[in-house]
Amino acid sequence: MPLAARPADVAAAFEQLDRRDNVTLQHFCNRWLLPAGSDLLPAAAPGLAAGPPPGWLPQVQNAEARTWAEALFSLWGALCRQATPDVAAHPERHSLLQPAAQGRPFVVPGARFREQYYWDTFWSLRGLLVCGLHDLAKDVLCTMLAAVEQFGFTPNGLRSYYLNRSQPPLLSQTVAAVHASAPDLALLARALAALQREHAYWTSSPKAVELQGPDGRTHRLSRYWAATDQPRPEAYREDVATAAGLDGAAAAALWRELASAAESGWDFSSRWLDDGVSLRSCRTTRVVPADLNALLYQMECNIASFAAELGEDEVAARFRAAAAARLQAIDALLWDERGGQWRDLVLAADASGGSTGSSSFEQSSVVVASNWVPLYCGCAPAGTARAAAALAGLRRSNLLAAAGVAVTLRETGQQWDWPNSWPPLTCMLLEGCASYCGQEGKQLAAALADQYLRSAYAAWAACGRMFEKFDAQQAGAPGGGGEYQCVDGFGWTNGVALLLLERYGWDPAAGAAAGLGSPPAATQP
Repeated sequence: MPLAARPADVAAAFEQLDRRDNVTLQHFCNRWLLPAGSDLLPAAAPGLAAGPPPGWLPQVQNAEARTWAEALFSLWGALCRQATPDVAAHPERHSLLQPAAQGRPFVVPGARFREQYYWDTFWSLRGLLVCGLHDLAKDVLCTMLAAVEQFGFTPNGLRSYYLNRSQPPLLSQTVAAVHASAPDLALLARALAALQREHAYWTSSPKAVELQGPDGRTHRLSRYWAATDQPRPEAYREDVATAAGLDGAAAAALWRELASAAESGWDFSSRWLDDGVSLRSCRTTRVVPADLNALLYQMECNIASFAAELGEDEVAARFRAAAAARLQAIDALLWDERGGQWRDLVLAADASGGSTGSSSFEQSSVVVASNWVPLYCGCAPAGTARAAAALAGLRRSNLLAAAGVAVTLRETGQQWDWPNSWPPLTCMLLEGCASYCGQEGKQLAAALADQYLRSAYAAWAACGRMFEKFDAQQAGAPGGGGEYQCVDGFGWTNGVALLLLERYGWDPAAGAAAGLGSPPAATQP
């Protein structure tokens, strides 16, 4: 909530309160704070008023599907924002960060998520490109680059209280998508400089850990680690309640773990919980995530490619070497041949505070959809035995449910657990299958795309809403659990739907895809 006056004046008024009961505090807030979201205005996105471009979505012939696609196109107008002039004039009164106040429009996820968020933006931006909204996509990317240029990394979101953490590193993929749609060497050069700073953020202590492989070689991987040991401002009440009864040091340690889970984008999941159930057992910083390191491998490959295109040969060689070293570590430590998947590593309990972690670790036994994100990132070359093994592992994982890809098999009440299905994970898994697993992978990808579109369309047809997440058991049903009710809007849901409509076409009247069986009941923790 923006301040209605200078911070010093607001602080002085607070100190002068003779009582601090709820009624008095409410009067104080009404006087000195402006409504949440009042620092943002609807933005006129370039290209939206003209409607879809000629020849748009040629594979979508069904009239109902086209009506839906056109509604999704129009939704970008409802999700497009710009900062009010006061954010630039009086930045000290606002939590909205200055990269949002440079006059460019940007896209928000929707509902309670009023500002631009990191990994959400990649999926929204891909939808913008499907819609031919190249100028808006470029504006969105430039806002992200401005954040890295100011802060040295991409914050979780464009608020000051997010400056202690990031989110899954998809900036290089965002750059690649924009550059592929409209090559711009000047923008690419700007992005290359920003990406090198972003890479340093993810590969420096305490995010970096050094682990000894079975052959005695030392490998360097990364983990999530938020730079805070305080309750998250945006979830202060919840974090204080979670740590109730703990002493100061234990509470501070837990708050870092919770914030680090938020940095992962998976807030919250049994994946981060030592006992698989209780948030008080959260130990995110002891997990070396398979998906994070695959995304960093992808980033290193992308940086090398961008540098080569720009004639930056030394940078290209350095990042090719970094990518090769990371892939070697992923192969040696994360790949599970028997399971046909890449596993998270769990560090020993004494590793979470060290600058390089610990050589004492084990592979996690938990089956999570992120175990196949390395396939999307190119960690198993097309046509190889490893790619085939990963496809087989995914098929027998029990994650391919009746109405979507389940995120885990554990039902805990957390939103990143059974039975929820999330658009970005679905998209990464199906794109990985399509790109690297031959004809069988392409068939599975098409079936997963059909399944996703059926669920998203069923929700829209029933209530005119696009949910943030879905129930993997029932087409069109919203996901549940977590710290807030399922919200709609929704940037990444719309982006993935548009991407799949462009790639596969779709007819809601056609029969559902075959070959996707339902898993058994969720594994109870």
